[in-house]
Amino acid sequence: MRDKKWEYKLIILKPSGLGLSPQKNVEKFQEELNQLGQIGWELVEIEDNNFGYPVAYMKR
Repeated sequence: MRDKKWEYKLIILKPSGLGLSPQKNVEKFQEELNQLGQIGWELVEIEDNNFGYPVAYMKR
């Protein structure tokens, strides 16, 4: 049996830009997640931390 090698990616969930509504920021993040999903990335967890912005943990 071959050992599975995982690749990991972290995405800092900062607002996308000045003047964008919270809904537009959510839509941009969903679009990014869908694009990553199409190339094999899977969302594992979103963690709120002390750095000011939540972090999304991805793996494939």
